Amino acid sequence: MTRYLKSPRAGQTFGSEKGYKRSFPLIRGHYDLAIMSAVHPAFDQIRSALIKESYTSGICEVDTEQCGLYYRNRSTDNAESLSYLNLAAATDDEISHLISSCDAAPFGRGTETVMDSTYRKAHKLDVSQFGMAFDLASTPILNKISQDLVDMKVSVKRAVRAERYKLNVYDKGSFFKAHQDTPRAENMFGSLVIVFPTPHEGGTLILRDEGVEWSFDAAQLLDSVTSETPKVAYVAFYSDLEHEVMPVVSGSRVTLTYNLYFDNMATVVAPVFTSQGKDHAIKDGLQQLLADTTFLPNGGLLGFTLSHSYPLRHDAPVGYTVSELLPYLKGSDALIYSACRELGLEVQLNVHYTADNGGTYLSTTPLDDDDNGEYSDDDVFIE
Repeated sequence: MTRYLKSPRAGQTFGSEKGYKRSFPLIRGHYDLAIMSAVHPAFDQIRSALIKESYTSGICEVDTEQCGLYYRNRSTDNAESLSYLNLAAATDDEISHLISSCDAAPFGRGTETVMDSTYRKAHKLDVSQFGMAFDLASTPILNKISQDLVDMKVSVKRAVRAERYKLNVYDKGSFFKAHQDTPRAENMFGSLVIVFPTPHEGGTLILRDEGVEWSFDAAQLLDSVTSETPKVAYVAFYSDLEHEVMPVVSGSRVTLTYNLYFDNMATVVAPVFTSQGKDHAIKDGLQQLLADTTFLPNGGLLGFTLSHSYPLRHDAPVGYTVSELLPYLKGSDALIYSACRELGLEVQLNVHYTADNGGTYLSTTPLDDDDNGEYSDDDVFIE
C-alpha cells in the first residue's frame, strides 16, 4: 500500500510503541540497521554514524569562591539565620551541620512524590533554602552537553537551559536505587549532576541503557583535587536513562542537580553540512541509497525506529502528542531527521504497532485504553 506516501521516494521516521496501555507510554526503539546492511552497504555507514550517546561527563576547574554555599539554619527560630561553608575545604563538622539543616530526600514515582528510605536514603535542600556562587554558565559544561547530547550536527544549534533543582547530600550509608527521572515539562530532556570536591568513598553513579552499563565515580575523579585549585565533576544524561547511586562508604557526597530543557527550538546557524562528522556520514549514506536505481525502484517507505524514549501525552500531565515531538528529538534521532529533511525527503513521525492479527500499523496517535485495540481510518496497514 502506498497511500501514506506523498512522493515516490520518501523517508519516514517512526517509533515502535510497546505497552501502549500504560498510563505513561514511551516511544522507544533502536536502529536495527544490521539486517539492512545485507540489503545495501550504505546502511553500514548510516549505522556507524548513529551510535547512541547516552551521557556525557568530565571534570572542570572552578574558582574557590564558586564552591561557597549559604543555607538556612534549621536549629534556630530566626528564618533569616544563615550558615556558610566552602565545599572545596569543608570540615566534617561543617558537613554535619549542613545535614542537620536538610530534609530527607523523596523521589518521584509516576505523578506521586514518595518517601521511602529503603529505596532512597539521602538529604536535600530545595532551591529556596540555599544559595551558591557556582556559575554554570561560566564553565564549558553546557557547551559539552549541547555538543554531545543535543546537537551532534555542528551546523545546527538549539539553546539549552539548565534550571537549578536541588542540593543533595549523601553521607555514609546513603544510596538511591535504580530509577528514571520524572520529566517536569515537555521540553525537559535530561539531568545534570555537579559533584563538589568533598572527600568521600563510594556513591558511584551507575547508568544503564538497553543492557549496557556505565559507571561515573566522582570520588575517584576528584581524589587528587586540592582546596587551592578545586574542581567539580559532572555528568549529564537523558531523563529516560536508568541510573542509581551506590552506597557511600565514607565521607559525604554533595551534589547540585539541574533539570535540562530545550529553551529555543529555532536553529541559530544555517544548516550546512561539513565534510566531516556524523551528519555528513548519514547524509552521504542516504544519498548512496537514493542514487541506486535498484534500491526501492518503485518508491517505498524507509523507516528508522527512534533510539531514545519520549513521553507521550496519554493520561499523564507531561508529554507530547506525536505531531509535537519533532522539535524535541534527541541526539542521533535529530541527526537522521535533519539529514532526511535536507535531502528533500518527506519525513513523518508515526507510532508503530503490531496488531493481534500479526499485521503492523503506522499511526499518528497512540492507541487509547478506550480504543480496545481498534485502528482508525487514518492508520496505515503495512503489508
